[in-house]
Amino acid sequence: MLDWGERHGRAIDVVVACGLFALSAVRWDAPAAGLPYHAALAALATLPLAVRRRHPWPVLLVVLAASVVMQLLFPLPLAVWLAGLVAVYTVVSRVSSGQGVAAGVAALAVPAAGLVRHGPREWLVVQLLAVLSAWGLGWVLPGLRRLNRELIEHEWLVREAAEQRALMAVVRERTRLAGEIHDVVGHAMSIVVLRAGVAREVFDRDPEEARTALGAIEEAARVAVTDLRRLLDVLSGPEHREEYGPQPGLADIPRLVERMRMAGLDAELSMTGAPPVDDRTVELAAYRICEEALVNTLKHAGRTGVRVVVDAGADKVRIRVTDDGPRGHARPDRGLRGGRGLRFLGERAAFVGGTLTAEPRPDGGFEVRAALPYGRAGG
Repeated sequence: MLDWGERHGRAIDVVVACGLFALSAVRWDAPAAGLPYHAALAALATLPLAVRRRHPWPVLLVVLAASVVMQLLFPLPLAVWLAGLVAVYTVVSRVSSGQGVAAGVAALAVPAAGLVRHGPREWLVVQLLAVLSAWGLGWVLPGLRRLNRELIEHEWLVREAAEQRALMAVVRERTRLAGEIHDVVGHAMSIVVLRAGVAREVFDRDPEEARTALGAIEEAARVAVTDLRRLLDVLSGPEHREEYGPQPGLADIPRLVERMRMAGLDAELSMTGAPPVDDRTVELAAYRICEEALVNTLKHAGRTGVRVVVDAGADKVRIRVTDDGPRGHARPDRGLRGGRGLRFLGERAAFVGGTLTAEPRPDGGFEVRAALPYGRAGG
């Protein structure tokens, strides 16, 4: 609001200058012979205000000079006196502090001229106070304008930062949900595709192997349905939620390894230690990392040997999953090639403040290592 006058300044200045000149003509207390001089001085004291913003010092000097002469020759019109105050305010509000003081001192010439002509008068005190007021406003109002602009800019920055935080929160949540859906659906579908292929190939010559493959499919689908319902439960409103048990954690890794054995992996498991704190986020991350590593082994190395080592230490959970690579002439199923799984695992490990490394082994096979500290999720 304070900047409205700045945006429309020139038009306002023209209107003010003309208005003050017109007001000074309402009552010209001068003899008929002196009216032209009175009108000329009034014009010099008011009309220059039209360019006060572009030439503050010249306008002030012209206005003060005309006002002093009028004060000495005629009764000073109120409009002319107001023009002088506007000129003082303009200079003080636009120049350095030293020049502002000089402008205030120069403006005292008008009351001084009145003192010379009329002697001490009460209205001279009013004029003096008016000069001081105009000088003070010249200091205060620009500061208020700056403060107003700074507040508007600060409010805009705060709003923009809040919008950015909200956008980043949405992006993080979408990424997290994409990772969860990948872990829940992608892993199960990979096992279903692989074991369905095995069942089709051995259905006639080895019914027992086919039944084992179908059992692995059934177990993978059952676990996926439960995990998917649990995920949808988290996204639902409280009135629609059902209880599907807690998210999987370290205690569920043995069952995970057993399911992967049913799916065809020659899997070994070693678990040591126990978490000193209840950190379900870290436990879920550990479970998903083991799950992704085992499913990737099945997809890309086939029915090979794999070792899972989980150590729940005093400060973090350490995981190492190592496979032997493809056996014999086994080839990865190209239809199952992905690329997002390890990226999601890296993001999951980073979310809990941990690290994840996945790389081929020099002597063949692949290794996934992770370190997940307790109590640092989201930090």
